[in-house]
Amino acid sequence: LSTAKKYNFVPNKFASRLSMKAIKIGIILYYKAEHLKNQMISGIEDAYNNLKDYKIEYTLKIISAKEKTPAECESDLFSFADFDGVILSGFSNNAFKPMLDRFAAKNTNIVFLQSVCEDTNYLFASKHDETLASQLAAEILADRLYHSERKNILLFTGDQTSSVHDRAKTTFFTACREHSLNIIECIDMHDREEDLKILSEKYLNEYKNQFDGIYITSGNCISLCEAI
Repeated sequence: LSTAKKYNFVPNKFASRLSMKAIKIGIILYYKAEHLKNQMISGIEDAYNNLKDYKIEYTLKIISAKEKTPAECESDLFSFADFDGVILSGFSNNAFKPMLDRFAAKNTNIVFLQSVCEDTNYLFASKHDETLASQLAAEILADRLYHSERKNILLFTGDQTSSVHDRAKTTFFTACREHSLNIIECIDMHDREEDLKILSEKYLNEYKNQFDGIYITSGNCISLCEAI
């Protein structure tokens, strides 16, 4: 130790991993929006390039919500039961909870990205705070409409069976009451591309001259934004 201190020796973290076994990580992207999926894949590749010298290996499974229901993803999830850990994106629907509980009984090294299936045993989650975002949205709308006699708001949510969008909706309703904003309609867009354009035009035409602000909780909203 004295010699190491004398010559300012700093252990090489990469070298220390060479004699150890590879860390195996399973990743599942359960997606509804193509552009969000592509962003996630790009982020995974960047992270791997930064960490691959640590002998990290990953297996990526990409599952479209159009092709599989949550219940049909169980075999994909359990194929990673013996891995050192799993990273799950898009697992916010409560229908995932029973299989996640069964998986956690075998492997508790679960990390959630973007959204979390609450009350599941997991290591940590990396996601935005949907409740804070909804509170801020109500405050900003209230500020912009401060001098307006009418304060009618259209709320477009993502799939409300998702805990993320359900919490966002509930928090936004509460915040709107606090700021005297009137939600005239809450529309579940279901996060399905085929529904987005039809529903967007339908409700925007129906409430054409009745709304003063819009809040959208879903990132899968290109068709809606184009219609607006």
